[in-house]
Amino acid sequence: MPAALDALITAGFNDGGTAFSYLMQARNHLYDLGNQIAANNWAAAETACDQAADDFGQFGKYLMQDDIWYHGLRYDWKEAFQWISDNWPVGGGVTMADILSEMLSASFEELTSFMGITQAYKVAVWDAPFNEEFYAALARGFKTWGA
Repeated sequence: MPAALDALITAGFNDGGTAFSYLMQARNHLYDLGNQIAANNWAAAETACDQAADDFGQFGKYLMQDDIWYHGLRYDWKEAFQWISDNWPVGGGVTMADILSEMLSASFEELTSFMGITQAYKVAVWDAPFNEEFYAALARGFKTWGA
């Protein structure tokens, strides 16, 4: 994977993990808030409420922020997808000419690997059901090549 893309995905993964840890801290502070209210401990309840609010703020920062102050998960993954879009290969993909050219320039080891794989495929389907009508029609289609 290209280093630029890997860095963005890794940053997004790390920001997502950090956001989740702040969310869990906020949950714990809310539980504490409930306990402090039940105990009529209003000063501790206020502290727990403030801590939960701060944790929710940090959660939002690591998850959604996309500005000059911080680039969170949203930014990292947006940039990763933009990188993929900007670097997407141009053209129609692999053509038959590409495959044949590679086969003609293959080393002996590559040829033996290819032959081994194709023979393994043949063994794997040897006793499998065979759709005679479909493959007969396919063969008739190929027959026109020599005409």
